[in-house]
Amino acid sequence: KATCPKCKHKCCNVVRKVSILDAPGHHELIATMLSGAALVDACIFVVAADQQLDMNSAGMLHIRCAQAAGLLKSGRLVVVQNKIDLRTVQQCAEHSYQIHDAL
Repeated sequence: KATCPKCKHKCCNVVRKVSILDAPGHHELIATMLSGAALVDACIFVVAADQQLDMNSAGMLHIRCAQAAGLLKSGRLVVVQNKIDLRTVQQCAEHSYQIHDAL
């Protein structure tokens, strides 16, 4: 058992260490985003249901970076829609298809 960093007791089994990287889509940070994407084992791609994915959007930039890092071919990408309360079920489904087509 591993030692808890807070209470210092041997109380938990460490199954996997997880690091979370937030990769903003700013053009100035593309090199940093690509180098970070190359190091990860998996990726959670969060897409706002109220934002369209066009070829110049930050979301598409993230998809291209994940693709360059090999995350799309290996099945190591999970896509999640948030802000679904701002759209109807039909609109969320259509947005899901749009995301799928982009991938």
